[in-house]
Amino acid sequence: MELLGKHIGEFVKLSGKNFLFVRHGECMANYSGVLAGFLDSRLTVKGREQAHSLYQHIYPHINSFNNIYCSDLQRAIDTAEISLGFPEQKIIQQKPILREINFGKEENLHFDSLPDDRKQLINSIDFQSEGGESWHDVRKRVIKFMSQQPDGNHLVYSHGGLMCSLTWYIGLQDTVPNCSAIGMQVDSEGVPQKLHFVWEYPETEEL
Repeated sequence: MELLGKHIGEFVKLSGKNFLFVRHGECMANYSGVLAGFLDSRLTVKGREQAHSLYQHIYPHINSFNNIYCSDLQRAIDTAEISLGFPEQKIIQQKPILREINFGKEENLHFDSLPDDRKQLINSIDFQSEGGESWHDVRKRVIKFMSQQPDGNHLVYSHGGLMCSLTWYIGLQDTVPNCSAIGMQVDSEGVPQKLHFVWEYPETEEL
């Protein structure tokens, strides 16, 4: 876990426009294997423990971020609040635009109940849900959000699929585990340019 603190310490000193994305902790939907995009799902006990373990590595840098954002879904809100020590000030800005993909008619379906070809497609950047979003839709809305932010270093609590849609074209096509963190640089239009680091929970190093 110490390596995460080292990464964040270096991240907050970067110039340009940079985003540190943290995936929410394990939620009930993750535990049960159902598709939860816009569906709200609470953290499990394990998920809360995961978020708490991030506290000592993220909280010391809380004042070094230009902004702190999170998805407005409860699993992301709880992860942010727990890992930041339940800050009293309204420093965590909730943004619906940071939600996971809208799975449409497939929301709340068990992943294992889907046909094999559909399972494979969900893990492809070209996935389009029925009555919901595509991964390209997700990528587009988050890039728009990032383009509207000033230069600086921003902390974002969000979702695994959303994060993967951003990293797909810069070298990371896999969804990271719950409570993992990814640091990336974007250009003035909000388009991801490179990965600063990938830290997976429990700790394994990709870069």
